[in-house]
Amino acid sequence: MSLNRCFQGKSVFFVVPFKYSYHYDSQHAPSLDQVRAILRQQDLSVNVTLSFGQYLDFVPVRASKGQALRFIAQRWNIPLDRILATGGSGGDEDMLRGNTLGVVVANRHREELSILGDTEHVYLAEQSHARGILEALEHYDFFNL
Repeated sequence: MSLNRCFQGKSVFFVVPFKYSYHYDSQHAPSLDQVRAILRQQDLSVNVTLSFGQYLDFVPVRASKGQALRFIAQRWNIPLDRILATGGSGGDEDMLRGNTLGVVVANRHREELSILGDTEHVYLAEQSHARGILEALEHYDFFNL
């Protein structure tokens, strides 16, 4: 099976240099594991993520929110344990897996990040959006107050 056959006739939702996003319908498209297997078979080095339950994103293997966060931290000499990364959908997973403090805010796409619940440095907030971030700042005593 090729990716061309999987997504033939599907419109690309969003394209920027180095990123393609497709509308994803799990009832009709291959599973994420199948998509990853096809990419490996074709020797394509890309990260595949499902965001907001409907967007299948393809980015180069070395391009991610986590890589960008680490680059900025190193460039500006910010210790990773003094960074609070926040996420709310599957596209934030790699950013939350690093050595930063992390928070998954409570929103309707939280289940995409539920696998991070057992990660010591990732806090699952009860609140959504900015309130979830404020909750995490208090949980971590981020400002040492």
